[in-house]
Amino acid sequence: MAAVSWKTIENNENLEVYCLIWLDVSVNRSRENVQAQLQLLKVINHVLTFDDDQRCLHYIKNLAKDDRIILVVSGKFGRSIVPEIANMQQISSIYVYCFDKKGNEQWSQHFPKVKAVVNQLNELFLLVESDYSQQQLDKIDEQLSIKVFDDRQVSIDSAYEQFLHSQLLIDCLIRMSSSSNSKHELTDFCKQYYKKNYTDIMNIKEFENNYSSEKALWWYTKHSFLSRLLNKALRDQNINLLFLFRFFIRDIGYQLGKDKCSSTIRAYRSQLMSRENFEILQRSVGKFISINSFLSANIDQKQTRSSLHLHISSPEMEKVFFEIEASSNLYNVRPFNNIEPHSYFPKTNQVLFMVGSIFRIDKIEYHQD
Repeated sequence: MAAVSWKTIENNENLEVYCLIWLDVSVNRSRENVQAQLQLLKVINHVLTFDDDQRCLHYIKNLAKDDRIILVVSGKFGRSIVPEIANMQQISSIYVYCFDKKGNEQWSQHFPKVKAVVNQLNELFLLVESDYSQQQLDKIDEQLSIKVFDDRQVSIDSAYEQFLHSQLLIDCLIRMSSSSNSKHELTDFCKQYYKKNYTDIMNIKEFENNYSSEKALWWYTKHSFLSRLLNKALRDQNINLLFLFRFFIRDIGYQLGKDKCSSTIRAYRSQLMSRENFEILQRSVGKFISINSFLSANIDQKQTRSSLHLHISSPEMEKVFFEIEASSNLYNVRPFNNIEPHSYFPKTNQVLFMVGSIFRIDKIEYHQD
């Protein structure tokens, strides 16, 4: 386990969904830019710099489609690379950092993912910080990992095997024994991985000193290193990392099931979904789907729908609004609950479904709004 973990760190592998890429011919040449990179590391743990647009383009095109990039780019490189990448689902948002603000605003206005053109580093930092914080809060742009199961056509095909494998993995993690040292195994790894990030190191130390199983949901909803690492590990089924999180996953499940909902609830979720995943849903009406991550939803329909309107459509992405009806009285259902009493954020109206929850798709409707 340790050998795999340290190799991951040495290879500078990104274990989170988001990374920031800064493309500028002088990105590493000035003290001011280097200091800015250190500031940005306080917001996003994985910051990469490129001084060549073709190398940058090659890197972006080879990322997994579910990874997300916040791109900072110079005006010169922006003119050439933005038209090539603007519709890629990996690109979450773009910021043009340049001297000629007015000139670069003219071409960039045709690309909705360009959030701002700025010429001051302080302004850039504040915009990126606000953007990333909002992304962590609503998670609309983070893709769901979905496995489909049709109980009318049970066969040993790849879809059924994937569905079964994901359920067995989650069950194994929940049932695995853990020791008093389990938390230290996780925090030791995290300290090494986040060693350049002062903010996360402080959070890791706080978790190490103060965590208890009764605070699992509080820590998960804090949007700290825990949820960022865990969400991607679940999506990618990174077994080595999930093994370190086994006690935390079990604690969340126990807390969700402790005071389970006594009646049927209705909750809502807004989601930007790749066309590929949306087409899977279209073919799955009447079938069961497994969500291989924790799924958050909101009991406030109006608030949830309005958050979807804030996001930009693209040729590769669909805006999807889920209406979820859930009952804890069903046989062998994974736990879910309104987590407002336990959440880091007050008055959230949030419902959290346990990883591996299974849903049946009743119908899909299309709306122009």
